[in-house]
Amino acid sequence: MYLHKYISPLQKPLTKEENIIRETSISLSKDEDWAVKIVSKEMASFVSKNSVLVPIPSSKGIAINNLKLVKAISAITHCEINDILISNPRESQKLRRRSGVKGYKVEDIKTSLKHPLPYNKEIIMIDNIRVTGATIDSAFKVLPNASYLVYAQGDEILWPKKEKANRFRV
Repeated sequence: MYLHKYISPLQKPLTKEENIIRETSISLSKDEDWAVKIVSKEMASFVSKNSVLVPIPSSKGIAINNLKLVKAISAITHCEINDILISNPRESQKLRRRSGVKGYKVEDIKTSLKHPLPYNKEIIMIDNIRVTGATIDSAFKVLPNASYLVYAQGDEILWPKKEKANRFRV
């Protein structure tokens, strides 16, 4: 589940609300406190009690910004946190997009568990923004019964070919 659609200005001219979501998403990915505070409050309302919150790893292979977001959500919901996922370090999606390279596929991410989960509770994977879906889909391979909650979700359109980068989607 995602809370907002992440719209790129490459897709169409942004409305005021779409621009706020975009700016909040960018600030969240930069780990800015104000964005974490706002987004955690919004996301917390979609988290059920007794859930286990699992942050999605960044391109560095470990959860960094998402762990901070999960901690802020947990402070509101009192849910348990389990930073259990790791993945192979890789170039960020943002850098790939800016160089005109397609996003990663699920097979490229290679997510694994640091250790097994010792209990049966609802697991919610938390991510700040989902662009291609490869990172979360890779996490589902090791946590198939989990659900996910993302602040903003983009479209594959965020990966245009260089010659089409300035076109708007109709």
